[in-house]
Amino acid sequence: MDQSYGIKIDQTVLDYMKGKGKDVLTLDIILTGGGCCPTMEISEIEFRKPEKPDLYDVYEQNDTTLYISKEAKVITPTLHFILKNNFIGSTVEAEGLSVKKQYSEW
Repeated sequence: MDQSYGIKIDQTVLDYMKGKGKDVLTLDIILTGGGCCPTMEISEIEFRKPEKPDLYDVYEQNDTTLYISKEAKVITPTLHFILKNNFIGSTVEAEGLSVKKQYSEW
């Protein structure tokens, strides 16, 4: 597997995952919208092994197994996982991706 980018997982993400008893991180690219609404891509991060692992590149880092969707377009030298705090809790986000904000299927 040819990895043309590095991966960095912030310590806050590792601590968050450890607190939840998780050691798997899956980054997926989801197509949303359609019909009468514009279509866009979003990134989604889950703490479980994907159902179809052959659609992902698999990496090991910091005692964590990472599944990165082969659809992910990494546009920076490092794919960076960060913890974002918001009013309902915390979420893990990936920085360094290119996702299509809006496009038409017609």
